[in-house]
Amino acid sequence: MVYLSGTAAKNKSQGLSKKIVRFSRLSRRLWLKYSSGRFGFSVQKQIYLEVGGKPDGKYYKEAWEKLGDRIEWRVKGNWIYYSDVTFDTSAYREHLPKINYPVVGCVTA
Repeated sequence: MVYLSGTAAKNKSQGLSKKIVRFSRLSRRLWLKYSSGRFGFSVQKQIYLEVGGKPDGKYYKEAWEKLGDRIEWRVKGNWIYYSDVTFDTSAYREHLPKINYPVVGCVTA
């Protein structure tokens, strides 16, 4: 096993960070393009902000629940199971992408 230290490790870490950012941007564009603007994290972020969430990395339970209600991740006050997610264009607008658990403070874009 080869270990990197100092500048080499920092450069490798920065290179990985840049790849993650590029992948994130590409993923966002693909979701928007192939869903005709119906799905994507940036679409969900806009709704999160509209229902009172803030992009500060903190957890706002009421905003998160309102987001879940609006994009049908919650039904009658209960979070749906991942197996109940609709993975096609018949899904409610903003329904996708869906991860299998709420991520606290992870609304970015």
